[in-house]
Amino acid sequence: MADNEYLNRVQLAIDFIEANITEPLTFQAVARQVALSPYHFHRLFRALVGETVTDYIRKRQLSAAAQELLSGRRRILDIAVDYQFGSQAAFTRAFKRVYNTTPHAYRRQGQAHILLERKVLTPQVLTHRAGQITLEPRIVQLAGFSVTGMEYRGRNTNQEIPALWSEFAKRANDIPGRIDHRVTLGVCEILIPFTESSVFTYLTAVKVEEDSPVPTGMRKIYIPAQSYAVFTHTGSPELLGHTYEYIHGAWLLKSGYELVEAHDFEWYDQRYCPQDKHSQLDIYVPVK
Repeated sequence: MADNEYLNRVQLAIDFIEANITEPLTFQAVARQVALSPYHFHRLFRALVGETVTDYIRKRQLSAAAQELLSGRRRILDIAVDYQFGSQAAFTRAFKRVYNTTPHAYRRQGQAHILLERKVLTPQVLTHRAGQITLEPRIVQLAGFSVTGMEYRGRNTNQEIPALWSEFAKRANDIPGRIDHRVTLGVCEILIPFTESSVFTYLTAVKVEEDSPVPTGMRKIYIPAQSYAVFTHTGSPELLGHTYEYIHGAWLLKSGYELVEAHDFEWYDQRYCPQDKHSQLDIYVPVK
């Protein structure tokens, strides 16, 4: 895909949302509008905008509703229904979570809380976000391989993945047919069909021989041959999210490559030491 084409598509998505802000918008409908797969669009939009498409839509609807509260005397119920909140009670709950007051009190106060509003993202803001970091990957072609490990399904809201790694570390050396004792992998499985409410599947794993048995409580998967962009993350694993944001929100925009709906994974070897500021791990992103 040409330079800036991804950036243009995110801007088209934002323009589409604004033009239909009082309509029952869905994440899938916006993805279709910009001709990207839901999986690819979700990762691109979140990296550039900092939140999911669904969250962005809801916050923009809430901000637009807040402006209407101050600019006219329409009934609060009518405003709530127009902006897809379903009922005045649902609107009040959502409004209070953000503005710490009720719509009625906000209108009576008569002053906009500008800092709490979700502004419309402009092309200038998106371009700035896309160019903040520089990190060049290497492109590699890997043959298919098998991994065995422990699985987590969910959203990692309570640090379940670090806990999974701790449990896996106790058993990793006992996995039959392990190929390289220096390497462990964190594999993120792609779920089809993908939605923004999908849980993700994460496997703490090691490479194994194809015919090796699977220990109780573990799972084996095959990762097919694939081209990858390989990024090296240096520093604390707590900053890993910033590297992912760069990959999907900056590098991919300029690279000419496209994201493939396939497994991506983190590669941990002897370079990885989480307490060391020079610690390194590799991120394998499937591309074409």
